[in-house]
Amino acid sequence: MIVGQFGGGAAADWIAGEGTGSRLFTGAGDGTFTSALLATPAIVAAGRLTADELDDLVATFGDTVALYRNLDGGDFERSSYQVFTAPVFTAVADLTPNGLDDIVAWSSGQLFFLESTGDGDLAPAVELVSGAPDPQFTDGMHVAAGDLDGNGRIDLVVDHVVYLRSPAGLLTAVATVAFDHGPCSWR
Repeated sequence: MIVGQFGGGAAADWIAGEGTGSRLFTGAGDGTFTSALLATPAIVAAGRLTADELDDLVATFGDTVALYRNLDGGDFERSSYQVFTAPVFTAVADLTPNGLDDIVAWSSGQLFFLESTGDGDLAPAVELVSGAPDPQFTDGMHVAAGDLDGNGRIDLVVDHVVYLRSPAGLLTAVATVAFDHGPCSWR
């Protein structure tokens, strides 16, 4: 489920997966919503990937990352980027930092960066990391982005491995988190 500005009004909207697609719930501003089925695969992320200040959508299916540019009013335009092998897991964050969100994608032991051009397109994928970050965690690799060390740069977590960004923008694996039924620990 994702919350953002998708339907064109001032109220927040939300999107939920429905079978192999997604449903948009447009907020009326009074706590009520109208809904519409989107002609998209299940949406996995949202962010401002274009310069128009509207929240755009990102979906993955098979070996493809799709950017759905928000045309306002609940309409979207699709651009597809077929540069991976299935499955693909994504996160959206401003990695450049230029005020636009970009896409980070993990697929088959490789971490890719797709920079937003601001006009609804993405630059060609650039490989950031190759090889499974930790051989014991090869099932269901997921990726998340955020400033984990407070230095103002977006860092990445790929499943159980934390990658911090240096001042030069380089990623370094600094920790593997081991989970059990108690508190998590760093290795």
